[in-house]
Amino acid sequence: MRFEFEARGDETLLTLTHTKIDTLEHTRDFAGGWTAHLETLAGVLDGKPTNRFWADVVAAHEAYETR
Repeated sequence: MRFEFEARGDETLLTLTHTKIDTLEHTRDFAGGWTAHLETLAGVLDGKPTNRFWADVVAAHEAYETR
């Protein structure tokens, strides 16, 4: 796992790199989890409710399955 932060004016770009994933299925699983974690982080930073983690995981998995 690598997290990189880059200043972009008043904002920060976060680049998350997750390596050594062995199958496409695992790639989708991890991607769904990371998507949900980052959605939760965005909600916390915006002061919004953050109790949607598993709904976000399911939505991400469905989106990745169609790709």
